[in-house]
Amino acid sequence: MNHKQGKAHRLLDFFAGKGFYVVLILCVAAIGASGYMLFFGGSGETPDPPSLALVSPGASPSPAQPRISAAPANPSPSPALPPSSPPPLTVPSPSGGALPQSGAGPNDARGTVNVDGMEEGEGMEVAGNAPEMPAVPDEPPQPAVAAKPDFYPPVNGDILVGFSESADVFFEALREWRYHPGVDIETNAGALVQAAADGVVKEVIDSAARNMGASIVIEHSGGYTTVYSNLSPASTVTEGKSVKAGDTIGAVGETAVAEQALPPHLHFEILKDGEPVDPTEYLP
Repeated sequence: MNHKQGKAHRLLDFFAGKGFYVVLILCVAAIGASGYMLFFGGSGETPDPPSLALVSPGASPSPAQPRISAAPANPSPSPALPPSSPPPLTVPSPSGGALPQSGAGPNDARGTVNVDGMEEGEGMEVAGNAPEMPAVPDEPPQPAVAAKPDFYPPVNGDILVGFSESADVFFEALREWRYHPGVDIETNAGALVQAAADGVVKEVIDSAARNMGASIVIEHSGGYTTVYSNLSPASTVTEGKSVKAGDTIGAVGETAVAEQALPPHLHFEILKDGEPVDPTEYLP
């Protein structure tokens, strides 16, 4: 009995003295170990067991120093990440699809690309450089259109018979109605006849070859031709000779059988592209 009481007194003395601090340190250490396990339990590292140190009464316990893990001697290299490539650019197509641009991917080689609505294998050529267009040949120079020549009266005088395209002119010497493809200009027999415009003598006709008597035909620019009839047989020009407006080409005669009933005159015609036209529309 006394023995048990002695142990109890010693235990109480122990707790009354240094034992209180020992128990306090043990409680603090247990709480710290539990928190450490809860905090570092998911990191996969095995925590070192906390070191316990006895602290003398009246001294504050030193804070626990964190454990620093040493770096491995040969760290394994990190796997290299592939270089990131920019996203491909797309251009909307007329049908609503997108066409890849040059440099957008390995399939882009300025060749064939698929477009919405096309079957596989079909495509549209996308050329990096447009083909050169063939040179357009120059148009051949157009021939200059000759201007209408200026006409002048071949003789001075009044008009006896005018131009007519229908058979409404009565030729008394022939006793018949005929068309009159020119004009008859009254003048004196032997009056000099002048070229009405610049040109080249095409024909010199003898009086016996036609009812209009001795005649001279001159070609002019622009498809025009002039005819001078009822001349005297003696002509002053020959075929192929170039003449100027006002040059003398002959004289008025009386060789026109069809118009012998008229006073002395010059029968004068103008033709355009071979068709007779009214001379009064061209003479001043």
